[in-house]
Amino acid sequence: MIRKMTLSATITAALFFAAPAHAQDMTTLQNDLNAKYKSGTVLVIQKNGITGEAPNNLAPPCPSTWRDNALHAANGMCTLVEKNYSKALATGDKVNPTSVVIHAKDEKVTVNFTECDSCNGGDASSYRGTVTFVFPKGYLEGGADAGQIADVISQVLAPPDPNADQNQQQQGGQQQQGGDQQQAQQPQQQAPAQPPAPPASIQLGQTVDQVTASFGPPEKIVNLGTKQIYVYKDLKVTFVNGKVTDVQ
Repeated sequence: MIRKMTLSATITAALFFAAPAHAQDMTTLQNDLNAKYKSGTVLVIQKNGITGEAPNNLAPPCPSTWRDNALHAANGMCTLVEKNYSKALATGDKVNPTSVVIHAKDEKVTVNFTECDSCNGGDASSYRGTVTFVFPKGYLEGGADAGQIADVISQVLAPPDPNADQNQQQQGGQQQQGGDQQQAQQPQQQAPAQPPAPPASIQLGQTVDQVTASFGPPEKIVNLGTKQIYVYKDLKVTFVNGKVTDVQ
C-alpha cells in the first residue's frame, strides 16, 4: 500500500513540474511571434476572402480561417449580421497586425490586424480583420518555432516584396522612355506630310528685294548706274531703275 502511494505521488509530482515547462514553451513562442509581428509591421493580404469590420462596430470581426492550405471565408451568418458594418478586404491591401494569439489546445494561431491607411493611400478607415490559422494536431506543442508559423501565416499575410517598388519604378521609367521615343518619332513621321515648297520664280518688273527673297544674295553684282546685273550660279538678272528687265 505504501509503495502504491509512493508511485502515485511520484507521477503526480512529475505532472506538476512538467506543466510549467510546457507553459514556458508556449510563452517563448508567443514572445517570438509578438516580436515578429510587432506594432507598425506592414503585411500584404495575399488572398481574397477576408472580411474587414468597421472600427465603429463593437462586435468582434468575422474571422476567416486558413485550413488545409486554403483560406475559408467567414461564417455566412456572421457576415450577414454585420454586412452594414463590414467590407471585403482585397488581395494587395496592406494591414498592420495588432495581436497574435496562440490557442495551444486547439492548435490554432489567430492574427488580428487593421488596415494600414497610410500604406494604401486611401481615406482613413482602419477596418479590422481576423484570420485564424489551424495547424495539425500536435504541431504547436511538438516544438514548432515562430519562423515555421510565420511561413504559414505568410500564405495569407506576407511582408511586402522589397523588389515591388523597384519593379514599378523600372516599368514606369520604361513607359516614360517609350513615350519619349514615340514623341520624338512623331515629328519625323509627320515631316513628309508637309507639302513641298514651290520652286523659286522670277518675273519681269520684280524689285531687287523680291528677287533676293527668292534666290538669295547674288555671287556678283555688276553696277552700271541705273542698270545693275545680279550674277547667280546659273542665272543673270538685269535691273533697270531697280526693276527686272531681263533674265538670262
